[in-house]
Amino acid sequence: MPPTDYMLKIENFSLVSKAMEYYLSNYFEASGYKWRLSMYFNGNKKASEGRTGTGGEESYLSVYLVSADPDVLGNGLMIDVHFKFFVYDQIQKNYVVFEYAYNQTKKFHKLKCTHGILNLMPMAEFCDASDGQYFMNDSCTFGVELLVTNKMTTKAVCLSKVPMPKDDFCIIRAHTWKFDNFSKMKNQVYYSDSFMAGERKWRLLIYPRWKNKCLAVGVELADTNSMFGFNKWLKKAYYHQKVYAMFLIVIHDQLDGSDTNTNFRKVCWGSFSEVSTCKVNKTFMDLAELCDPSKGFLLNDVLIIEALIHHIYIDKDI
Repeated sequence: MPPTDYMLKIENFSLVSKAMEYYLSNYFEASGYKWRLSMYFNGNKKASEGRTGTGGEESYLSVYLVSADPDVLGNGLMIDVHFKFFVYDQIQKNYVVFEYAYNQTKKFHKLKCTHGILNLMPMAEFCDASDGQYFMNDSCTFGVELLVTNKMTTKAVCLSKVPMPKDDFCIIRAHTWKFDNFSKMKNQVYYSDSFMAGERKWRLLIYPRWKNKCLAVGVELADTNSMFGFNKWLKKAYYHQKVYAMFLIVIHDQLDGSDTNTNFRKVCWGSFSEVSTCKVNKTFMDLAELCDPSKGFLLNDVLIIEALIHHIYIDKDI
């Protein structure tokens, strides 16, 4: 029986297979969705990388079913599809069926919209004109048949990097904070003025004498209501969008400002949300090292601390 959903005949196949790395068919509809047929005439090299048992140097015909409904699948839809490919046997005058796995389905969704058979058959076998089974008069015919057996909606999220223009000095070297009279600070914690980085508002915070042993330093995501929105009816932790940031905290060596290698620095990753707005390194720097006059971190009782936001990621619905 011929395939019921889509048939493709290729003429001048020997020329087409040499000229094209792969072929992507026109759209067709089946089971209420749009699809395309994709073929690699000398194997899908990218999919073959790192796999064993893919035939070594031998070229294979690779065939795939491609979902062509990105808007539909983009709403979190996931569908189970049972499909099979057909190749016309020109001697027996019927179609040979190739299935991914007997009675198995594959899940199609926004992050995985292509499934198929990497090694359908060796190209040497397929193009054997003397045999004439699949290849005759430089033409061949393929087909696909599919059935959507189930559909469901799932939450789909992408961890996406926020653009940080390198030509904008103020965005990369985000903020420098100068403390006068550091030894006279009596409060437990101090906050810097806010600054912008990656289209978000941040501020530094320090605990000058954490447990009388360390200088504790952190970064806070300020103004979370404007970043995440506010909804008093949805205050569960799983609801809140998160922001992830990699930041570099630097304590300046004021004795030799020309040599940045003598600065004290640490890199930290932090996750920020409406319910967890700050990331603090409580053992950032020993007070003994901070107060060592030979280090130059405290000069005339002045401390200079700098925050550089390097990378920002957010969870985005897809």
